[in-house]
Amino acid sequence: YYYHFTTDGYTKDVGDYWFKVVGHTHSYKTSYSYKATPYNNGSITKKCSGCGKTISETVYRPETVQLSTRSYTYNGKSKKPSVTVIAANGKALSSSSYTVSYEKDTVSAGRHKVKITLKGRYSGTMGRYYVINPKATSIQSVKGFKKGFQVNIKAQSKRNATGYQVQYSTRTDFSNAKTANVSSTSLRITGLKSKTYYYVRVRVFKKSTKTYYSSWSTVRKIKTK
Repeated sequence: YYYHFTTDGYTKDVGDYWFKVVGHTHSYKTSYSYKATPYNNGSITKKCSGCGKTISETVYRPETVQLSTRSYTYNGKSKKPSVTVIAANGKALSSSSYTVSYEKDTVSAGRHKVKITLKGRYSGTMGRYYVINPKATSIQSVKGFKKGFQVNIKAQSKRNATGYQVQYSTRTDFSNAKTANVSSTSLRITGLKSKTYYYVRVRVFKKSTKTYYSSWSTVRKIKTK
């Protein structure tokens, strides 16, 4: 802006001057806030200490939890997938907005829970699960006898196995297979056809919230007497 000074409008002018209008810099402070939960958005209201102007910001609710891996295979080592929390607006929350805790046992086969505790602008807890599948075992030996056979299984640790499932059939595709569950590493099958070839395979199972199975072992062929 420019302005002009004179004494009385007739005598010599005092001179011309100018000035610049500088915008106000707001200094906002939070006046009140509502934390976002897994079920509802939150909000933050801020007020300028200079001019009193208020602004509001939506804090979007944490909607989903993504695990880096949802399925592992047992190998005797701890499994702890990393966690990413995604808000309802599709953006990831800062890792400083929550803490992650795991079950005491993160080694054994079975289902495991991850707990997410929200903090800062967020409140509440969220949970997700991942699975450690049993590691496969093998048949150590199989021996035929009159109208039956005995199969011996390679032992697995209790952390990997609740028991073993033995499947046998007269067909290579196991279309007419019979199945037996055992807690020991040896199973004796009787009442079969004499002088008949049977195909045998085994797998590990682990009972958790439900029963989880390993892949099948290599098939062994045995003939009854």
